[in-house]
Amino acid sequence: IMEQHTLTEGRDRRLSMMIKKNGDLNSSLLYKALKTAHSSPDAWTKFVWNNKAPPRVKFFAWLLSQGRIQCKTVLMKKGVVDNSTCEVCQAADETPAHIIFECPYARQFWGALRVQTDANWPVQAIKELQPPDHIPAKYTTTFILLCCWHIWKRRNNAFFRTERTVLNAALAACKSEAYLWGARLPRDDRIIATIWCSVIADAM
Repeated sequence: IMEQHTLTEGRDRRLSMMIKKNGDLNSSLLYKALKTAHSSPDAWTKFVWNNKAPPRVKFFAWLLSQGRIQCKTVLMKKGVVDNSTCEVCQAADETPAHIIFECPYARQFWGALRVQTDANWPVQAIKELQPPDHIPAKYTTTFILLCCWHIWKRRNNAFFRTERTVLNAALAACKSEAYLWGARLPRDDRIIATIWCSVIADAM
């Protein structure tokens, strides 16, 4: 079939159901085609989208799962910064896994909440985190995303505002948001958010 065609100097014509009117690939349609009703969602898809976190946090979690949050290793590839060293610890490249598990900010945060993590874990380990006994098993994924979100926000304060947010202030912000997220749970389950607030308060 290829031998029967002669290339010309004119503009290419793309014929596809996945192409927009301007000729760009419609990645949304492609994604929907891949995720048909008969396909099995992968673990990350279930972890991120079957979650009670707000949409902006789900989107952050999805970018995190794909290694595409705006950490310094990603920004360096884009030519935005000239080095990838973590602004907080100055001891390692700032990758998604570094921000969530390895950086002292992250280790402090998880340690205060008595959630067992490992500095060497890849970012994929987020979806495998098991709740300790003092945190309800139900909606654990939402609690984990709440923690990751505030570890990320604490990092952003250091990166954009050169603010070294103390741990108690970060936990206090997390506790306030946990209370608000309680409204996203079914009415009969909102006591779980109250328990989250108690756990965070005990860590302060």
